[in-house]
Amino acid sequence: MTASGRAARILRRVRPPVSRRRRGAADRLVTAAYREILGRDPDPGGAATYGELVARGRLDADSLAATLRRSPEYLLGRTGFYERLHRSRMAWCATLPAWDTVLDIGGSSPTCELGALVELGYPHTPREIHVVDLPEDQQFHGRPAYDQSVERRRGDLTVTFHHADAARLDDLADLAGRRFDAVVMGQVIEHIPVEALPGVLAAVRRHLTPEGVFVFDTPNRALTRLVMGDALLTADHTHEYTPDEMVGVLAAHGFTVDEVVGIHPLPDSVARGEFDPHEEADPPVVADPTACFCFAVTARPD
Repeated sequence: MTASGRAARILRRVRPPVSRRRRGAADRLVTAAYREILGRDPDPGGAATYGELVARGRLDADSLAATLRRSPEYLLGRTGFYERLHRSRMAWCATLPAWDTVLDIGGSSPTCELGALVELGYPHTPREIHVVDLPEDQQFHGRPAYDQSVERRRGDLTVTFHHADAARLDDLADLAGRRFDAVVMGQVIEHIPVEALPGVLAAVRRHLTPEGVFVFDTPNRALTRLVMGDALLTADHTHEYTPDEMVGVLAAHGFTVDEVVGIHPLPDSVARGEFDPHEEADPPVVADPTACFCFAVTARPD
């Protein structure tokens, strides 16, 4: 008898097999719960894990539902939380000053041909916005619904798209030597590998005018940890920062921080140590970022 055969016999003695009828009923319950609560069919891992627990009586319908409602997928995606967070980010964007020229790194929008900054509600009209993002077929939200090889205009504003990874800004010949009043990143810096960030920050400095500012927002790790534990919010995040950590990173790479503000404060969640997606963020932007789901930074080169 093979080693795997002996192991299977031992497992059967320790954990008797579940009847097909019971397992089938468990699988149907898991599928129904996923569809009702998460709006999708169970993934193979979830189907196997929860199907086994239900079949063995360790989870019933109520406890399975409660487990799914505590999942990050439900808390963030099925409670309206992201919609409320987006409104808070728009409130922050409305406070930004007027700039004549803007370099927006990672600033493509899938539907707004003027880019993510305009889509977020930036209240001013620059003369130029230059958007740098991945090639159209590689962008985070999928291929945009418009042709980015064509400049876009609205009134006095011209929007030009450039395609490159944020870590390879220097490969863009069209931007060589160009300086801007502001370099912005909306929810981008958490996607940049830690080892690539020094090069990105050096490129940001080179693209700023002497009075230019680097402005960005990002999730606050102190809050995302309440939701995700040791995991990050999404698989394409490489590192999530606390406000103090981010200030230290910027200082180490030649920036002075003018301001850090909090976006979408959740003080009750922080006080309880348990994320409540329904907690109201009122006001949506506050001076102290400590208890906020996101924070925004304004910095300038030393």
